[in-house]
Amino acid sequence: DRASGGVYERPFLSLFVCDADGKLARAEWFDEDREAEALARFDALSGGAALGGAREVTTVDVGGPVIEAARRNFALNGLDPDAARFRFAVGDAFEHLERDERRYDLVVLDPPRIGAGAAVVAAIAAAQPRAVAYVACDPVALARDLATFDDHGFALDELVALDLFPTTQHVECVAKLVRG
Repeated sequence: DRASGGVYERPFLSLFVCDADGKLARAEWFDEDREAEALARFDALSGGAALGGAREVTTVDVGGPVIEAARRNFALNGLDPDAARFRFAVGDAFEHLERDERRYDLVVLDPPRIGAGAAVVAAIAAAQPRAVAYVACDPVALARDLATFDDHGFALDELVALDLFPTTQHVECVAKLVRG
């Protein structure tokens, strides 16, 4: 697949949320960050190749095939996945954030249909990111998590709904949250 000027491999039954122009959904929200070298990003979406311009990128996903695809995507886009600035882990993003004492400038989050939940939101807030890109497949769960992010000092900056599954009730949403 091609998206946002890169080439990506997707594991079976995985999804990249792209707009009609083939851009990773709302990737332009963070394009200005590509030039900044002082950034650290936490990617719980495993679309890390789109974020390779950061000083460091940590990619975590519960699916081993997704992490392997993320590593291949880095290589497909001219990035060395074994470079010290890139970290890949198979596991639970919440547990990783709880153990990790790094501060992240940007967190990319794509939780399961039930949403992130209060504990995950608190762990993200503790990492003190400047912004959170939240990909949601359930608008109700997103609304609940947005209220929890608000309790932790984050404000909804932009929200985009994408009808990726026409003739169904499913709507993908991409939200940009910033520290209030």
